[in-house]
Amino acid sequence: SPCYFIILHYYCCRNVNAISHPYISKMMEEPMSPINLNELLSNPHFPKYYMNGFVVGNGNSDGFLLVQTNSIPTTMINMSFTTMKTLAKSLNDIISAIEEGVQTEVPTTAEIDSLIRSKQ
Repeated sequence: SPCYFIILHYYCCRNVNAISHPYISKMMEEPMSPINLNELLSNPHFPKYYMNGFVVGNGNSDGFLLVQTNSIPTTMINMSFTTMKTLAKSLNDIISAIEEGVQTEVPTTAEIDSLIRSKQ
């Protein structure tokens, strides 16, 4: 999936093996060492998470993403503001591509909550 390639780009630094994909290589302006994405994702020791909620916050020098599943915190990810902004842009790019492909807007959870409340 192209979404994996875009997201993994931001988690991999130039000195670490990353996905070999023309889009990412162009973004990095240098070739990257390939890894097998299917092998990585099927590895039982590679952490995989599902989230249906989150909390974001920041201090004066960095930010965090608290990952939640069914309102239960499962993981805390700390990151620099640069990484936080880059992640936000990457996620927005993915959603924009999906919305363009299906020609409809993906609603936020706040929008869904509002629609549900308006029907009650």
